[in-house]
Amino acid sequence: MRTAYLVACDSRKKDCAAGRLQEKTENGPPQIADKWQAAATSEAQKRGTAEFGCAEATTEVLRQETIQEVQTTGWYEPPHRAVYGIGVSGCGKRVTYLVTCDDWKKKCVVGGAQTARK
Repeated sequence: MRTAYLVACDSRKKDCAAGRLQEKTENGPPQIADKWQAAATSEAQKRGTAEFGCAEATTEVLRQETIQEVQTTGWYEPPHRAVYGIGVSGCGKRVTYLVTCDDWKKKCVVGGAQTARK
């Protein structure tokens, strides 16, 4: 059996949190990743447009996952974070950003990028 985990670290607080990626099920309840996809895409597009200096940047969601939080209190804690791999292209350039969204903090953050030439 294989399980995937996502580790997110906050350099200001000098701590990390790990969570199991939650598989999306057909006809199941909506996932946090579904709710935040538009915001994540918008943030990635803004970052790509600024970095490329290209107003025609387009986006493509390559991957999205809802993160199942690690249970530390003994009580059920519903998932509140999602992670996306979003490709941004424009003006002959392409980059893939890792975007994380937090339903509790009500925001998305664009993280590291992997660049590739078109």
